[in-house]
Amino acid sequence: MMERAPRELNPDAAARQVLFEQNRGYLETVAGSTIRQGLRTREFITVLIDVDDPAFALAVESIMPGEDWQAVRDRGEKPLVRAAASDAFAGVVSQVLPGLAAALHPDLVPGGCVRSLIMARRGFSVYHITPQLPEE
Repeated sequence: MMERAPRELNPDAAARQVLFEQNRGYLETVAGSTIRQGLRTREFITVLIDVDDPAFALAVESIMPGEDWQAVRDRGEKPLVRAAASDAFAGVVSQVLPGLAAALHPDLVPGGCVRSLIMARRGFSVYHITPQLPEE
């Protein structure tokens, strides 16, 4: 059987994929905690947003208003929003970013998975993650 060559990502998409992989475990835990609070997988998404990307300033402010991001920078860390967001948030963001609505459509998500939206490098990537339920 012939294998397909992996699809090459543009540098921005590749950077988002690295960011996703670095934070995947945390996002899976956020998803699990959100499910434990009573939401179903189709009712929310997880988001990871590069706070320093000016293209997403409004999204950052809508999820974490008034957050002191400079304190994060002062600790030598990269400021990132890592959170659960409502499906309504996904709908609003989809109106601004062409192509996002189709990528986030809940019918495209395998059963038991959660949509994870990565916003960085002036673009977005969507992944499907498996929620990890936190220990009680």
